[in-house]
Amino acid sequence: MESMKLMANLPVRQLRNAIPLLLCISFIQLTGCGGYRERGTGDIQNQQAEFGSKKHFSAKEHADVYFSLARSAEKQGNLQEAIRLYKATLQKQPKQGEANWRLAICLDKSGNFQESAYHYQSAIKLMPGNPEIFCDYGYSLSLQKKWEESEINLKQSIAIKPDLKRAHNNLGLVLVQGSNLDEARREFQLGGLNLADAHWNLGQMLVSQSRWGEARTEFEKMKVIAPEDTKIGKELMSLNRLVAKLDTIQNSDKADHHLAKASAIKSAEMK
Repeated sequence: MESMKLMANLPVRQLRNAIPLLLCISFIQLTGCGGYRERGTGDIQNQQAEFGSKKHFSAKEHADVYFSLARSAEKQGNLQEAIRLYKATLQKQPKQGEANWRLAICLDKSGNFQESAYHYQSAIKLMPGNPEIFCDYGYSLSLQKKWEESEINLKQSIAIKPDLKRAHNNLGLVLVQGSNLDEARREFQLGGLNLADAHWNLGQMLVSQSRWGEARTEFEKMKVIAPEDTKIGKELMSLNRLVAKLDTIQNSDKADHHLAKASAIKSAEMK
């Protein structure tokens, strides 16, 4: 909702350039990844102390310490250090599935989707029954607009764990890209949303795709289901203002095109 309000309040001359970025932000905020259980900082400190007291270390011990340090760096938001340490983990223990998985997520966050795909696929091979990895990979693919591949992985996640709510929600967001909105709504509900909020999510995603008429329909359906919800009226007002401004842009572009064409014809006649 906030992204649409922001767009509706922008001057017409700025709105034309702002739309792609705002819609991208809108989509990313509505999705999610990561279902990994954090290790305690005490465990990490204990491992480091134990590691420092030894004179001889196995490859697994090296890998375990690197992995713990990488998790700590990731938790602190230090992505580049986390990536470095996850790679160090894999140098010592290439078949460490969790390191491949977490590295893939960090690479996603840094925008390196090509490399993250390799590590997601490695993690899936090493941990084939883990629904969270399929869910995260599906989310990664959705950010790249690889809708069909994303859908396949999210459905695989759900096949393994039917009650994984975030997989259902992410699948709903992917299905909105097509025309089967009823199926997308059902996925949102399976993800834990009530019917009114499912229509709300659909409306927001349709706005992000510039599908104004369909978005308005979803908000109107929510208005019928939850007439006491005041945010719907405000959302519809923002949507109408946004569409009006976009119509102004379109009409202005058409006028500029006709003016340029007329000017070109007049110049040719003068020659």
